[in-house]
Amino acid sequence: MSSRSPVPGSGGVAEQLAAERLCQSGYVVREKNYRCPLGEIDIVAEDGDVLCFIEVKFRAGEQQGHPLEAITPAKRRTISLVALHYLQAYAVADDVTVRFDAVAVTLGEDSCEVQIVPGAFESSI
Repeated sequence: MSSRSPVPGSGGVAEQLAAERLCQSGYVVREKNYRCPLGEIDIVAEDGDVLCFIEVKFRAGEQQGHPLEAITPAKRRTISLVALHYLQAYAVADDVTVRFDAVAVTLGEDSCEVQIVPGAFESSI
């Protein structure tokens, strides 16, 4: 068996690695790939009493920049709108604290780094 870390070849593998790391860090994953007509959120999870909408970004190497650089203003707006849809669709109470987190998955030469960034961005709506 190889000691090399898994190589995420697609967003799905990166999202699975992210979900595993989130669970190891105490998050409770409620949903993966929440879709609505407005778009998609990669992971919806709870971190204690905080409801987190989580964007997962993957980069193979540093030549493409840090994964979190790919969360553009347009992407933040889409995530915000989908989060609002989720809150309404599930009738989440108004007093629930909501946070937008990100998980950066970076493939190195011999490793795979998974970094959780709580509060990575604010809602754009």
